[in-house]
Amino acid sequence: MHRNAMALLVVSFALGLARADESVDDRLRRAFPADDAPLRAPIKVVWKDQGVTVTAAYWNFLPDTGQVRLTECRVARSPAGLDPHTRPVAVRARSVVLTYDAPVRRMEDLSGRKFVWVSADLDAGVRMDLTPR
Repeated sequence: MHRNAMALLVVSFALGLARADESVDDRLRRAFPADDAPLRAPIKVVWKDQGVTVTAAYWNFLPDTGQVRLTECRVARSPAGLDPHTRPVAVRARSVVLTYDAPVRRMEDLSGRKFVWVSADLDAGVRMDLTPR
């Protein structure tokens, strides 16, 4: 894939970026300065009001639970008020599970849904859970 290729799927929730003058790709460059994989990722999920961006290679619905699983992920979190020169919290994750305020089993179900939980499975059995602030 070309270095500046656009994401195939960009899912964005809530209004306004953490800082209106910063694009998603700019945030990813700061979070992962030596890794261009997040910029080339076919999937980018942005939880704007929480300052969270997740990039992934794959997306699938979990019909039994109504959640979404992303795999081969990068997660960046930019707390509100973060100095623009400060690096956001950034981790790689084997998978990320997105939980919404109602079950989602297909793309149409995403309309009007809000995140209530983001859970990332990191290496060595470590899990990172993000909830609304």
